Amino acid sequence: MKVALITLGCAKNLVDSEMILGLMKDNNVSVTTNKKEADVIIINTCGFIESAKEEAISTIFKTLSEKEEHQKVIVVGCLATRYKNELTDEISEVDRFISIKEYPYFASIFNEVVKQDVLKEKMDHKHRLLSTLPHTAYVRIADGCDNRCAYCAIPLIRGNYVSRRIDDIVLEVKYLINKGVKEIVLIAQDTTRFGKENNESIEELLNKICQIDGLYMVRLLYLYPNDIDQKLIDTFKNNPRIAPYFDIPVQHGSNRILKLMNRRDTKEKIISLAKTIRENFEDPILRTTLIVGFPNETEEDFNELLDLIKEVKFDRLGVFKYSNEEDTLAYTYNNHVSEEEKERRYNIVMELQSKIAQELSKSKIGKTYEAIIEGYDKTKQMYFARSYAFANDAVDGYIYLRNVKNPKIGNIVKVKIVDALIYDLIGEIM
Repeated sequence: MKVALITLGCAKNLVDSEMILGLMKDNNVSVTTNKKEADVIIINTCGFIESAKEEAISTIFKTLSEKEEHQKVIVVGCLATRYKNELTDEISEVDRFISIKEYPYFASIFNEVVKQDVLKEKMDHKHRLLSTLPHTAYVRIADGCDNRCAYCAIPLIRGNYVSRRIDDIVLEVKYLINKGVKEIVLIAQDTTRFGKENNESIEELLNKICQIDGLYMVRLLYLYPNDIDQKLIDTFKNNPRIAPYFDIPVQHGSNRILKLMNRRDTKEKIISLAKTIRENFEDPILRTTLIVGFPNETEEDFNELLDLIKEVKFDRLGVFKYSNEEDTLAYTYNNHVSEEEKERRYNIVMELQSKIAQELSKSKIGKTYEAIIEGYDKTKQMYFARSYAFANDAVDGYIYLRNVKNPKIGNIVKVKIVDALIYDLIGEIM
């Protein structure tokens, strides 16, 4: 039997896919990247915002239209969780929709679909088939969310925040490092909240991970701004293996809109936090995501957002156009912004950020960084690498390397920055 898996959505979804593939491998089920060869095609979907839902539905229908009669199609993930009943009724050609809540029973459900007793174990974080490059891996430290932001459907899909235990995570990190992983990327819907229900903490977890032999770097993604305090900052400072990379989705710069979003922070706190981080680190990276076109967002609110961007000067910045998600608090709000206006505001923010990013990139010229060689870009005909300043999610960009021939992928090298584009840097190996 052969299985092909299509993964959509975020890194947290990718971890689920890797556990599914690991389950296949542990039970001697072949995994293929060629859908035509597969007996079973699994689609791991995202259901977070409208564009993600559209991509998921499109992928399902495309897969169904191309499949052979003998092939089974199983749909899992966030879309399958959020709309399982509706999807089961409306797309009967899918052999089974499996919600996230059913993952503990994935093996028995899969066996039912294929009418064979092929899977005998459970999905396990420590038995994953990595789909990232061999030197980097995600480690999901918690699932769900308790923040209840007005626009967000994640709690509806993934439920309340549930942390894993530190000892279990440390075992997984040791397992990954023994497999050759050098960079560990900790992820959750909110990594700063980790462990609070278990009398554990993100600081305790970081301190234990940094003691593991063979670790080159640990990176945190998705830190809630209101929960970043001096204790966490000091933990970063005291552990040189922790990348001074602060991925802090702030969402907006207007206090009125932040309150409507049910966020716990304010514009003043965000500015103060950015200042504190830059005072504590020589060359930190600040990454954020924003939402434009939130219900009731006026031109004045939007201008406050632009003022925040100009003042903080985020190194990395992404923008979502507000998606009106049913069953969220914001879905009940009036005064929605038109799609045309969302697009206009989106373009203004991205144009502003490109100028800031280019200015910040130019400030790196002449500096030297350690970087992991990632691969070769056939279009640019250059190898590329990542320093701590670039996350492994292909969003931040890369350091492109001049005059390098056949370096070993995964090697750590010292790179001097000699030129800068808007988001990418140009470097030479020293």
